[in-house]
Amino acid sequence: MGKISRFLALITLFMGVVFGACDFSEFDKNFMKVGTKERQRLHNEIKNAYIKSVINDDLKCKKASLERLIKANAVFNIDSKALKKELASLSQANAKNADENKAKKSTPKSQNSAEESKKETKNEAKNEAKNTEQKTKSRAAQTKEQKSQKVEAKVEAKAEPKSLRVLEVLSDKNSLKIKLNRNINKGELKNFTLGSGDSWRNVYDITG
Repeated sequence: MGKISRFLALITLFMGVVFGACDFSEFDKNFMKVGTKERQRLHNEIKNAYIKSVINDDLKCKKASLERLIKANAVFNIDSKALKKELASLSQANAKNADENKAKKSTPKSQNSAEESKKETKNEAKNEAKNTEQKTKSRAAQTKEQKSQKVEAKVEAKAEPKSLRVLEVLSDKNSLKIKLNRNINKGELKNFTLGSGDSWRNVYDITG
């Protein structure tokens, strides 16, 4: 166990020199530009950085080094199925943590905020009830006014019609047109015929 501990300590120390504080700026800047030998060196450094993140249980550096290691493996035609699977599980874990943190932030921080929310709900209920009452009164008043108008209309309909007046008389050889000041009811117009022998006449008697 002592040898293993010293070996891990040496690896950790070496990793701190190669990629200090999870800094991959050299890899990002130079990996695709340099020659094969230098590219191999950077590839090894990324593998070492990944080992360091596993030892230190540093999820942030682990995810960052995995992304770059998968990229480097693709250049050297190295299979990265296991690494991709591990990266996917890390992404899911990060997404879950983000959702949990968001839920915690949205939760009320104190009982006071809960009481204030209850007060606001009660006030809203009171205002809603008041508005409903006002609307009901307004509708009742409108209904009453409409009924009153209907009654007045019926009374006017039952009232005596204004007296008939002749406004204009037009006639020719075959017709006689009389224009009155209003329409007449059936009861106000009587029609009958007077005749004797070869002579006859139509009589129209209009009341008034």
